[in-house]
Amino acid sequence: MAAAGVFWSVAFQPRTGIVNVFLGAIGLGSNHAWLASENLSIYPTIFVTIWANVGFAFLLLLGAVEQIPISTYEAARIDGASAVRTFFSITLPLIRPVLAVTAILELIFQFNGFTIIFAMTQGGPGYATSVLPVLVYKEAFQQVNFGLASAMAVMGGAILIVVGLVSIRLSRSKQEEKI
Repeated sequence: MAAAGVFWSVAFQPRTGIVNVFLGAIGLGSNHAWLASENLSIYPTIFVTIWANVGFAFLLLLGAVEQIPISTYEAARIDGASAVRTFFSITLPLIRPVLAVTAILELIFQFNGFTIIFAMTQGGPGYATSVLPVLVYKEAFQQVNFGLASAMAVMGGAILIVVGLVSIRLSRSKQEEKI
């Protein structure tokens, strides 16, 4: 993740970054200070975070879809179900538990997302891209205020526990509820 953050921070540099070179080549200007602007810096960090993490979620969901028997889809096709109906009536309900666990894991990964943000912007400019782990790091190791940093980290952990418990409750499949 650190390597991805460093790579993309170089790619978003004004004039010399590959993103600005590409934008200049298609006539959209090549001097965008993506990571130096308080208004724009969040967008490259969101893009890089999604880019770095989408593969994990894709593999989990692909594995879930691959576990659905082909005969289920064939029966739906014989009964005259459209592709949209098949997706919402067969695929989505059958992958719901995996989808929920994937969403929980991604939420936890992003809530604890320190590496990419710190590698790209160190939480700046100002506090534009600061997330809780970056704020905890700055408070503990730059401001040497370990008490406040610990309290922030504990509150973040408590929030994640509550979100995780609610998500697990919502992710139960219909078959588990009948048992």
